[in-house]
Amino acid sequence: MVGETGTGKTCLINAMINYILGVRWEHKIWLEVAEVSENQTESQTTAVTVYEVFPKGNPFSLTIIDTPGQGDTRGLDKDKLVPEILQLLFRSEDGIHEIDAVCLVLKATDARLHERQLYILDEVLSLFGKDIEKNIFILITNAEKTVPKKALNCIKVAKIPCAKTENGQPVYFKFNNCQSESYDEEDREVYKDSWDSGIENFQQFFSYLSGITTKSLNMTEGVLRARKQLDATVSNLKDRIKLAELRKQELEQTKKALQDCKNYKEKHNNFEYEVDEPYKEL
Repeated sequence: MVGETGTGKTCLINAMINYILGVRWEHKIWLEVAEVSENQTESQTTAVTVYEVFPKGNPFSLTIIDTPGQGDTRGLDKDKLVPEILQLLFRSEDGIHEIDAVCLVLKATDARLHERQLYILDEVLSLFGKDIEKNIFILITNAEKTVPKKALNCIKVAKIPCAKTENGQPVYFKFNNCQSESYDEEDREVYKDSWDSGIENFQQFFSYLSGITTKSLNMTEGVLRARKQLDATVSNLKDRIKLAELRKQELEQTKKALQDCKNYKEKHNNFEYEVDEPYKEL
């Protein structure tokens, strides 16, 4: 799960787990594994979190990787940690070694992706390699029954890689996140309709997932290693360029000093000069 802070990613995960565990409307309960806060300026998820759900009587389990929301008040440095943590998760012997879906969470009202969000999203998606594109899906929250045109156009404009329909449209699933609100008996019919809609949407989502190919993360690990080597190479080149610029400055200072000395020597027999000598800290 990847998404900007405030998109309702935490609420969506709670709803998904309730669906998997078979919670029904008549049970009159709502399970939460991830706490939802009213503060929308900070991500509710402060670290990469892995949830494993084992429904009783079902032959499968559900593993959800929840990433911190991008773009909160804690800054870009916090966002940059996410790809590094995912790298450790994919490489660990007890970590995640295959994946069915990468879910990008957007609000139906999102008209554009901010530059910071695009940067971090690109960082995360680049971990998986190009063959993961057909496994990237758009999950749209706070959605009504109509087509979320703003959010879909946002995806097209930003050229986000994702699974496409035969018509070339992004594959998306809608959720309204109404379940996270405090229940009020006066709005019973509204909540019931929302609940039924959520069940239908999750049925469509998991039905679609059953027909796609699970991707191994072995290639992803190779991408991560290559990326780390590339980052180290770029960092080394930056150091070399900086050192070359300092040496150029040193030569210019020496040239000027020699010219000054030449002029000075015409009047004096003894002279000295100073230049800045660059060095690299070990």
